[in-house]
Amino acid sequence: MKKLNLIVAALMFGLSMLIVSCGKENDAEENKVDGVEDNDVVDSVALDVAATYVGNMDVKLQEMPNVAIPSYENMEIRIVAVRGDAVDVAFPEVSYDLSGRIMVLPSFTATYIPVSKQDAGSYRIGQKAYEVLIDDKSLVGSVQGTVEDGVLTLDYSIKYGSMPITLLFHFVSNK
Repeated sequence: MKKLNLIVAALMFGLSMLIVSCGKENDAEENKVDGVEDNDVVDSVALDVAATYVGNMDVKLQEMPNVAIPSYENMEIRIVAVRGDAVDVAFPEVSYDLSGRIMVLPSFTATYIPVSKQDAGSYRIGQKAYEVLIDDKSLVGSVQGTVEDGVLTLDYSIKYGSMPITLLFHFVSNK
């Protein structure tokens, strides 16, 4: 009888350990933000600005300010929280006509861009330089901006591959 009680107690202990360990896995799953397991992300400034923003974007060529590139409407920029004080920023593909030649800049993501809270409802994103490798071509630039009362204003630059010019982007989301 004592042996049976010992076996039952051991089984109960094993079952309780299994339940507790499964509970911890579920907690970790809830704290994931787009696959990131960082407890700093929960209740953070990064989560406060994480969203998909839709708005208008202007583009200028730094070395050729007189070249007019039409504005883009309904462009999407996605911001994902990856750490309590950092976000990834996903930029859209952009194509433009440069003297009769269609130029295409691929979509890309700049990672671990710093974010901080300024005032109630106001956040600062960047300033950070980034480099991304796309199809064996280097894309370099920088990003900085703000989110105020839910409106994203973002300035970023791109120099892609051996392209001799830098593109300057100014994005403002709709509220």
